[in-house]
Amino acid sequence: MADPEIVIISVVAVAAIVAGVQALRLPTGPAKPKWGFLGGALFGGLFCFVAVWNLIGIHRARHLSAAGVVQDLQTHGGTSSSSYFTVVPSAGEPLHVRTDYAGPQLRNGETVFVEELSFHSTLLRLRVLDGKDMGWSLVEGDGTRSSVVVLLLGAGVILGAWNRRLTNPQG
Repeated sequence: MADPEIVIISVVAVAAIVAGVQALRLPTGPAKPKWGFLGGALFGGLFCFVAVWNLIGIHRARHLSAAGVVQDLQTHGGTSSSSYFTVVPSAGEPLHVRTDYAGPQLRNGETVFVEELSFHSTLLRLRVLDGKDMGWSLVEGDGTRSSVVVLLLGAGVILGAWNRRLTNPQG
């Protein structure tokens, strides 16, 4: 079953894409600037919506931390390498962790300390506490910077569509 937020974002994304494409394909006469602006505004608004949704999720999420044993490690290499694993502490709930790291310093059975955001199980910090790579650590961002870039991109698309409409009212 999908998370409700993923379903909401998917529905809004599909609706905005369909409406934007239709608006860009509509009339070629005097109505074209209005529809072209609407298409650009919908695309830019979609970027802004997703960015704001992520920023709210990131900053409202709980910060979780645990020291425990790495289990169920799955690494995926290639151009977008990543790892998924579970940290099982001696007491408390296990943490399911996702990281953009997929290297040799992370192994099943090692004891690690992790800090993560509950939003998308985003790893913030990891430190290996025992084993061959004891002391090795990893720090990842929470996604705020990339969300701000997407927000600025969306605002730029909206402003570009508005500027195009103002400077070329005939299409």
